[in-house]
Amino acid sequence: MSSTELISQTAQKTTLKTLKHTKATAIIASEEKYTAKGLESLPVVLVRGQGAKVWDIDGKEAFHNGHYGPLCEKFCRATFGLRPHVSNEFRVGKVDLTIKISRKWSQKIKGVEENESIIVTIAGNYHGKSLGPLSASSNEYIRDGFGPYIPGVGPIIDGHIMRFSNIEDLNHAFEQQGDRTGAVILECVQGYAGCIPADNAYLKEAHALCKKYNALFVADEIQTRFGRIGYLMSYQAAGIKPDMITLGKALTGGAYSMRMVLGRKEAFDTVRRSRGNPLACAIASEAVDVVLD
Repeated sequence: MSSTELISQTAQKTTLKTLKHTKATAIIASEEKYTAKGLESLPVVLVRGQGAKVWDIDGKEAFHNGHYGPLCEKFCRATFGLRPHVSNEFRVGKVDLTIKISRKWSQKIKGVEENESIIVTIAGNYHGKSLGPLSASSNEYIRDGFGPYIPGVGPIIDGHIMRFSNIEDLNHAFEQQGDRTGAVILECVQGYAGCIPADNAYLKEAHALCKKYNALFVADEIQTRFGRIGYLMSYQAAGIKPDMITLGKALTGGAYSMRMVLGRKEAFDTVRRSRGNPLACAIASEAVDVVLD
C-alpha cells in the first residue's frame, strides 16, 4: 500500500465523529469548509515541535523526523535576532531548474537540436506540483486537469513506461532516444510511492547509462537527504556521484525556507545564476554542521 493510500484510509476511518470530544474538531471542520481541497491528510492539528517530538492541540505527543533544533535556534537568535520560522513550497522550483539546465545542457554540450531534447523520469515519482514536476509524473491523481504538459518530459518513452528500479526500461529508452536524452531525473528512494528504495545495482547501471550517452544523472534528494537512510545522501549507498542534486526542507533544520541544486560546473555554466539568500545560506551552514557533528 502506498503512503497516499494509507493516509487516505486513515483519514476516512478517523472521522469528525471520532474526534467530537477534542479541540481539533472545530479546526478540522473549519479547514474542510473554507480551504481548497488538496491531498488527504491525517486529522491531526499540530501546534508545536521540539527535537524528535511533536504535540497536537489536545496535548498528545508523537515522534517525528525532527523540528526546531536548539543549536539552529540559538544560531538564529544570536546572529540575526530571529526565531526560526517555516515557509512552504520547498521543492518544486529546484526540480523545474534541473529540467531547464538539462535541456540547455543537451543543446549546448550534447548537440541536440532545439526543441528535441528529452528528459527521462521514473514512474511513481513525486517531484512537486508545478508544471515541470507534473509533466515528469505518472500520477494522474495530482496531474488531472493541469494539461497540456511540457513535451519531452516524463516517464513514458516511445510508449514504454519507465518502471522504478527496472534497468531494462532505461536501456530501452536510451537505445531508442539516447541521442536526444538530456537527463534522467529520479529519486533513489521513492517516498510518495511508499518509501521504496531502488536497488543499488540499478542506480549504478542507470548512472553508467547516463555517462555512456552523455546525459545528466539527477538525484532528487529533497526527501532523503542528511542521514535519513543512514548516509548523508541516499545516492551514496550505491557509490555513485550524480551530476545534479536537489536539496530542500531539512537544509536549514526547519528554521528558514531554502532550496538548492548542487551540480557539475559544466552543467551550471550553461545557465545564468542570479539568486541567493545570505540569511538562508548562513542558517543552512549551521544546520549541516549539526548533522555532520
